[in-house]
Amino acid sequence: MEENKLLVPQKLNTQSETIDLAEIFWSYFIHWRWILLSIFVSFGVGYVYFRTQPNIYRVSASVLVKSPDEKGGGAQSALLDELGFKSGGNVENEVEVFRSKRLLVGVVDSLGLNISYYYKTIFTRLHELYKESPIRVRVDKDFMKSMGASSMQLTLTPSDNGSFEAKGECKGVPFSQKLKSLPSSLSTVAGVVYIESKVQNLSAIPRPILVVIKNTKSAIGGLSIESSVGKKNEVITLTTTSQNPTKGIDVLNMLIASYNRDAMNQINQSAINTAEFIDGRLKYLTVELSDVEKDVEKYKKSNNFTDISAEAASFLGKSTALDVKRIENETQLRLVQFVEEFVVNEKNIFSPIPNLGLTDVNISASLGKYNDLLMNRIRLSESSSFENPLVESLNKQIYALRKAILIGVKNVRKGLLIQQEDIRKADNSASGRLSEIPRQEREYIEIKRQQEIKAQLYIFLLQKREESALSMAITVPKAIVINEAELVGQVSPNRNFILLVAFMLGFLLPIVIIYLMDLFNTKIITREDVRRLTDLPILSEMSHSLSLQQFAVSETSLDATNELFRLLRTKLNFTLNAPQEKVILITSTEPEEGKTFISVNLALSLAMTDKRVLLVGLDLRKPQLVNRFGISQKEGITSYLSGQENDIFKLIHTSVDYPNLSILPAGVIPPNPNELLMRDKLKEAFVLLKDHFDVILLDSAPIGVVSDTLLLVPVSDITLYVCRSGFTLKRSFDVINRLTEDHAMNRMYLILNDLSKTGGYYKDKYSYGYGYGYKEGVEKKKTKGLIARIFNM
Repeated sequence: MEENKLLVPQKLNTQSETIDLAEIFWSYFIHWRWILLSIFVSFGVGYVYFRTQPNIYRVSASVLVKSPDEKGGGAQSALLDELGFKSGGNVENEVEVFRSKRLLVGVVDSLGLNISYYYKTIFTRLHELYKESPIRVRVDKDFMKSMGASSMQLTLTPSDNGSFEAKGECKGVPFSQKLKSLPSSLSTVAGVVYIESKVQNLSAIPRPILVVIKNTKSAIGGLSIESSVGKKNEVITLTTTSQNPTKGIDVLNMLIASYNRDAMNQINQSAINTAEFIDGRLKYLTVELSDVEKDVEKYKKSNNFTDISAEAASFLGKSTALDVKRIENETQLRLVQFVEEFVVNEKNIFSPIPNLGLTDVNISASLGKYNDLLMNRIRLSESSSFENPLVESLNKQIYALRKAILIGVKNVRKGLLIQQEDIRKADNSASGRLSEIPRQEREYIEIKRQQEIKAQLYIFLLQKREESALSMAITVPKAIVINEAELVGQVSPNRNFILLVAFMLGFLLPIVIIYLMDLFNTKIITREDVRRLTDLPILSEMSHSLSLQQFAVSETSLDATNELFRLLRTKLNFTLNAPQEKVILITSTEPEEGKTFISVNLALSLAMTDKRVLLVGLDLRKPQLVNRFGISQKEGITSYLSGQENDIFKLIHTSVDYPNLSILPAGVIPPNPNELLMRDKLKEAFVLLKDHFDVILLDSAPIGVVSDTLLLVPVSDITLYVCRSGFTLKRSFDVINRLTEDHAMNRMYLILNDLSKTGGYYKDKYSYGYGYGYKEGVEKKKTKGLIARIFNM
């Protein structure tokens, strides 16, 4: 028969980078029962965890913090800005204020959050009562101070008669006390705890109540206040988590109220401080302003003026008037001097004296009379002689009047000189006074400037004091509530998340375990393991058999093992080049890998095809065929090889149940099996046997233990190398690969034995029945135990 090329050993790429996803999937999917059990257990653990965790709720509120120019304290802020102090703030800073310890302490004290009340529910879950607690516990400041950083737990267990049993621990010291009725007190190492009832019927309290007393720092740590700023940097969102939604709402409302109260107190305190500052400055300015006004008064008195501008104008007018008088005086002096010179000159004795505008009335009258007399004389002298008595009379009058005029002119000149001296003195006085005015004006302006500055500052502070008082009366909250505190929803425990995590853990845990087991496993499990270790082809895979019987092959059975041996038989028909090739050598690396099991059942399967089959036991050191087939005769092939028996056919036994199957046992264990197999009688024996049998199977010794099997290579045609899933070590393939490279064996093929559902799926694939086989399978399945049926154990 022509050899099938598909079954000829070929070089395979053991380092292939191709990932067989289907192989990986099936390598894990065959463990689906364990994965399903792990998921079920994980769901149970997740549910128990979910039930044991307290419910945590999220509460949220949002506020708008007004800027300094919008809030009621704007007047103070503007005033401080005008005075040089920076006021106002940043929304980011206000976020930190909301989380400040000072505000949180106020929240804890106002709501009494340092004392918490709980009911214990099923699964040991604690349910916070908050305002619903039927009892109330009070402690004083000395108790909290004495307790320090520690906390106190108190369990009040009600009884039928209305009494309570109080047990707990304070500062590490346990205590227990019977409370006959409420109200009552409880003595601890930190002080006295006062317990009151909020209900009239104490018997209505159904279960024990756990009371936890914390210090203020621990209570603040349990608030978990979160704050964030909106995109436009205007709105602050406040959130908190709590076991009781009402408590969370109260906390945020109280926090906002405390913030506004604190802001208003700061604004009012700022206004009070501003008013006090203004009042102090007003008192000081009043004294300074009074001193400056006295300086003005003193300066005016010392310089003898009321209004320096008016005085300067007056002195300037006087100086101008004196200048006019001085000019007029000098003019009159010159005119008088001219008249005097004209009168003194004898040439002008009968000439008219010019009157150029002398202001003296007498002189002017005399000059007019003189000139009139002189005109009369001239008229008389033209009509008469100079001896005319009238002319002489006129001459006498003219001479007398001329002397009088000369005397009057001299007197007028003296008067004008005196007047000139007076004008000069008055002018010098006015000029001196005018020269002092710039200095006085400068000094006066300096004093006046100080007076005006202090007066303006005084008026400014009076105005700001009124504004400050007005702002105190109209102060409004700094934070405007946009969204009141309300319940957002439950954040913990997240049932969906917990169950999802439980599912993922339940699903991944067995996969990880399987992966780690496979990673640290030193034995082959699957066909893929074998492919990664060697290039030899796998001729067949044998599934794990739950039956303890050595004969797994029968003509009527349709179970997986029987079908796999039929498949192996079919492949051998394609592999063997019949009728020339008849001898099949079956070996393994180590004992107990199933080579004898394979040899026996393969022989049975071949015998069912009406072929004459001979099974030869050549494991001379540890023979197995005698026990498997119940042969009592001790002689075997060793007797022929040693020369004790010359007729080899006398040593062959025929199976009662399988007429076509013959067995040649190993016989008595020889002391020198290796040397015995090296004799020529071995070849002679197989020459004889090949003429009488169609197929000869050699059950040999493990090749990894002894070298006997290598001595059988010359008489064999092909080699079936048995590897056992879950038993054969991976390092055993070093021996297989070395035998292949050295061509030490004839045409080696691998048989992967004892594959369970973790190693292959032939069992499931062939577990079907037709006719009587189906009924047999059903009956067998019914006899299996529950665990074995579920997990294939």
